[in-house]
Amino acid sequence: MIPVVQTLITGTLVGGLYAVFSLGLSLPWGLLRVLNFAHFGYVFLFAYLTYELAAVHRLDPLLALAVTLPLGALVGLLTQALISKASLDTFGTLIATFGLFLILQAGMTMYWTNDLVRIPSTANPYFVRAWHVGPYTIPFVYACALVAAVVLCVGSYLLLERSFTGKAIRAAVQDPQIAAAFGVNRARVSYLIAVVAGISASVAGAFVAMLFALTPSGAQSWVAVVFASVLLGGLGNPRGILGAAIIVGIAEAMTQRYVDPTLAKLTPLALLIVVLLIRPTGLFRPAVRLL
Repeated sequence: MIPVVQTLITGTLVGGLYAVFSLGLSLPWGLLRVLNFAHFGYVFLFAYLTYELAAVHRLDPLLALAVTLPLGALVGLLTQALISKASLDTFGTLIATFGLFLILQAGMTMYWTNDLVRIPSTANPYFVRAWHVGPYTIPFVYACALVAAVVLCVGSYLLLERSFTGKAIRAAVQDPQIAAAFGVNRARVSYLIAVVAGISASVAGAFVAMLFALTPSGAQSWVAVVFASVLLGGLGNPRGILGAAIIVGIAEAMTQRYVDPTLAKLTPLALLIVVLLIRPTGLFRPAVRLL
């Protein structure tokens, strides 16, 4: 029984990291119809910045968020400004941001090279820190990622569902003409969503840097699990993202422990295919249903 519970704990904690990573892709896609593939590049850019601040400048990697959070908000704003200026549809945003992703990857390769880098243990004491509750182990960084996921996802949910601004955002997506007639400035509310997405990218980057060795091409390994979490969670649905990411994390952990570790990375895609065959809208409903 103990190994099963420990696997559930591990999967839930890993799911928290997946949720933080996925939120910044889901919100613009579901609420702004912006499929921002550059989000993967942004996360790794902030991971490298965290590495640089911690390994070179000896700044605590958690305190590095004081630098990367404002940068994340700024990156989100600039990305949305460029997309709005170009008046791109959803497919157009995918093509444009995929090009931006390649540029980011090339830039990171030029500056940090393709060699694996990791924050030294002397600058990252959190990597080995863990709480022991009876026979169970709770790694500190993953626990922080889960807390961050809850804060970001619940905060985004409250913004969308319990505030006038959130109602304006959903109205602007569902029927832009009617929303504009009632004084909703779609451009203004879109920037708020972009800021939240940028902040999500910077937080995810910090945890990726604290947990993994970095290489610019490493962003590609996150595509499957993030898209699975986004599509299963319902586009633009913060609570759905949190729930779906935890389900994906648990399924992956169970596969790794009880089936075959080499199949673990295929689990999110297999789960996505099975669920979409049964329920095409995913496990949770999208935040906005178009008329």
